[in-house]
Amino acid sequence: MIIWAILGYLLLFIIFILILFIVLPIEYAVGACKHEKTMLQGRISCFWKIIEVNFTMMDSHMSKIIVKPLGISIPIDIKDDISVKKSKKSKKVKDKKKTSKPKKKDWSILEDFNQETISILIDFIKRIWKYLKPKKLVVKGKYGFDDPYYTAMGLVITSSLYPLIKDYPVSLTPSFGEAVLEGEFKIQGRIVIVTLLIVIIRLILSKPMIKTIKSIRKNKKEEKKYVS
Repeated sequence: MIIWAILGYLLLFIIFILILFIVLPIEYAVGACKHEKTMLQGRISCFWKIIEVNFTMMDSHMSKIIVKPLGISIPIDIKDDISVKKSKKSKKVKDKKKTSKPKKKDWSILEDFNQETISILIDFIKRIWKYLKPKKLVVKGKYGFDDPYYTAMGLVITSSLYPLIKDYPVSLTPSFGEAVLEGEFKIQGRIVIVTLLIVIIRLILSKPMIKTIKSIRKNKKEEKKYVS
């Protein structure tokens, strides 16, 4: 009986912590730059900064994580995991080269985004902005796609969001006719998880987004069938 009582109290404590996690604001600070290499650094803290997590990513690989409960630094070594993943990836690439098939035109996720879906996304960003408006936001970059149509699409989106970011130092330059994505950004603020989840769920359940998700899944399945 005593064991069951302890387990019951432990379960209640875990549920209480989870409720606090999704209800209390989480503070964040993230910075990234992409030129020849990509680097992402960030800090996330919750429970009035009792728990803090610092992380660094290099070229889409997590290179460093430091957890700080009550200000005590606990580094997490992930270098071994990265080396194992790299070796597995290189082996897969070699195997793929051996059994290579005629290449099909690469499918782009942008092909499944129509004007209605883009309008839904812009409306989603505008609605969520009042809850997630950062204290600091600095963006400087250059973007472009092989197809100028998609670059123009990006220009429409950034122009539509200008009223939200006009008070921040944001500079995004479109490059027509070439595939490029480079620059740097810094963002700092706080979010409430429960609010974010509600808005995201409403977005996913909207009819245009459901249609887009189905189209993306269909294209991915067709691409996998072709590769296999």
